[in-house]
Amino acid sequence: MKKQSVFHSLQYEEVFTHACIVFRYKKGKIKKLFKRRLFSQ
Repeated sequence: MKKQSVFHSLQYEEVFTHACIVFRYKKGKIKKLFKRRLFSQ
């Protein structure tokens, strides 16, 4: 039981970290797009 809960928390942490990376990547992309639009105007 305890081993399973540790595995679950580890899996959750991995998913959370992955989500953070994806969020940062998308945020950076949006920032680049926004800057491009600002320069084009």
